[in-house]
Amino acid sequence: ISNGIAVALTKHTTCSVFFEEFTHDFDKNGNEYLQNDLNNALSKIIPDHTSAETYSYPGPLHYKDVESWPNAEEYLPNGDKSALWNGDAHLKATLLGNSSIFEVENGELSVSKTGYLYFVDFDRTRERTRKVTILIIGD
Repeated sequence: ISNGIAVALTKHTTCSVFFEEFTHDFDKNGNEYLQNDLNNALSKIIPDHTSAETYSYPGPLHYKDVESWPNAEEYLPNGDKSALWNGDAHLKATLLGNSSIFEVENGELSVSKTGYLYFVDFDRTRERTRKVTILIIGD
């Protein structure tokens, strides 16, 4: 398209899509400095979900509902309720949002040289495949 918008979004409730500066500096684990700063800031306001007492979520009705699903073992391996302790991931994703919108001008994304699109999955309870959708609208 020549002019319009591009939207990057995810349908996953523990994931975020956001626009931020690429910082060029990495720690010994390969994480960008700004990523470390974001992780540290989020951990101060939304601590990791490490016990059933950390957050109200998930409550007894949610556990009961998940136990009734045909693929319940995927969510509660061996009936382990701690596999659903991802309240922190839901809150972090809510805070950062699940989409970013960009202007398309003269066939190009209208972003700065250091502006990058980031996708993050905050859920550490189990490995899964995640997706981002790119929707383009314009002339």
